[in-house]
Amino acid sequence: MKTILFTALMTITSFANAAYIRDAHLNTETQEINLEIVYFGGCEEHKIDVQFQHCSRMNPTACVATITDSGAGDSCSHIVGETVTIPAGELMSQPQLQKLVIVGESGSSAEVDFDLFH
Repeated sequence: MKTILFTALMTITSFANAAYIRDAHLNTETQEINLEIVYFGGCEEHKIDVQFQHCSRMNPTACVATITDSGAGDSCSHIVGETVTIPAGELMSQPQLQKLVIVGESGSSAEVDFDLFH
């Protein structure tokens, strides 16, 4: 257990000023994507921005989004976990969409499977 925690902390600390994506899932009732992230900070407010980059027409049809963390100047070293809510109604209305890949500045990523929704 200590090894796993140490490895996770080392991975996070190598990208100390970037949010690390832990998980993402689609809430079909609220039509939102819940994105679980972790970052170092705690002294200043962090704003997580989501930018939709592109959607591919290849099979399976996939869209890509990136997240950025505005808290690069936060000098505190607390490990902060947060759930970011992303509206997904427009994405859910695209019947051909099968997945959304969300990529963080840290190189971390998560996939949201829309195939189960359709």
